[in-house]
Amino acid sequence: MKDYKSTSYSEPRWRVYGANLKLIIASSLARCGGKTGLLLLADYLNDVHAVFRKFVLSELVAITGKDFKYNSIAWSRFIQSSQAKPKTTPLIKEIEI
Repeated sequence: MKDYKSTSYSEPRWRVYGANLKLIIASSLARCGGKTGLLLLADYLNDVHAVFRKFVLSELVAITGKDFKYNSIAWSRFIQSSQAKPKTTPLIKEIEI
């Protein structure tokens, strides 16, 4: 997958759309038990967009039950370790009014 992660505010705005799509796909992969999806999510903890970082952290915590805050290195180490046991995690969404 192409890397749409932004590390500078001067990067083109269109990258946001590609990054949003990549995060949705990574989240789906992770919720289906894929370590690749978890690693893709952890990589976006370094993105300049706060909304992406907040989404990624909430997904990682919901899927793994762990909380390493915004520390992408700790997340990556945990995901690659034998402690990480990916499992299917359904999305539970409440109705917004």
